[in-house]
Amino acid sequence: MIKKIILALLVAVFFFVIYRNIFNIKIVEIGNIKVVDSDEKIFFVFEDFFHKELKRFRKRENLDSEAGNLKSEFDTIVALRNWTNKQWEQGNPNPYPPFNANVILELIRSKETGGWCGQYGAVFAQACMSFGIPARYMEIMPEGSGGHFLVEVYSRDYKKWVLMDPTLNVHYEKDGIPLSVVELHNYKNHLKADNVLSSIRFIEKHR
Repeated sequence: MIKKIILALLVAVFFFVIYRNIFNIKIVEIGNIKVVDSDEKIFFVFEDFFHKELKRFRKRENLDSEAGNLKSEFDTIVALRNWTNKQWEQGNPNPYPPFNANVILELIRSKETGGWCGQYGAVFAQACMSFGIPARYMEIMPEGSGGHFLVEVYSRDYKKWVLMDPTLNVHYEKDGIPLSVVELHNYKNHLKADNVLSSIRFIEKHR
């Protein structure tokens, strides 16, 4: 009986630590713009990195030959983005494919549909997740134009979220450090000085 109680307490502590350190994320402000109340929590839910579809995707596409055994995890992320960008030429996704990299590639390769930024984003993000790299989908809505689908990937090398655009096959760096979407937004809108903006570079394909 005592062993069961101790086991139950250990399990409870484990899930409490997971909750506090992974899911209990607060966003207070972006730049000097308050976003949400500091007591409000934002929850991010990620795909199971061991999901059978991700395993099948990684094996079928032989992603280890493209991105395995590189010098850093960030190099792996860039290699997966390069690979994604080369898989097809942009075309109208009609009918719109499901949010599954295996199905997206099957339908595009068989000419049953096309793929725009949403499909590049889905395939790239799931490629990253198949390597155990957290990725989240993002859509930006520039004023006066249509939206564009991007992906933010969590880089353990830089200990931060990094913006990746698999459609254009670019990311952005300032002083050699890759930027998140919030950082890029802040530099563009709140730091207008030429010396700041000129130091932000497109990084295409290989670093």
